[in-house]
Amino acid sequence: MTIASLPDEVQNIRHLLQKRGVTSSRLADMLGLNPRDVRRRLNGVTRFSIQEIRDIAEHFGIAPGPLAFVPPEVFRGR
Repeated sequence: MTIASLPDEVQNIRHLLQKRGVTSSRLADMLGLNPRDVRRRLNGVTRFSIQEIRDIAEHFGIAPGPLAFVPPEVFRGR
């Protein structure tokens, strides 16, 4: 699976993590999940829940809507 074929929210979350210098292990700690489960979400194997998206957005001080529903090319411009 290429990055471009990942769901929009996964692309947006991956971009946010990269931009903020946060690893998947750190994200796992933030969400209270096993690092393997977070990697599966970041690789598009399983989906992030709405609550997980809300928690990520809250941690980074952004609204969850744009993180989940804005196409990645728009999000990258922010």
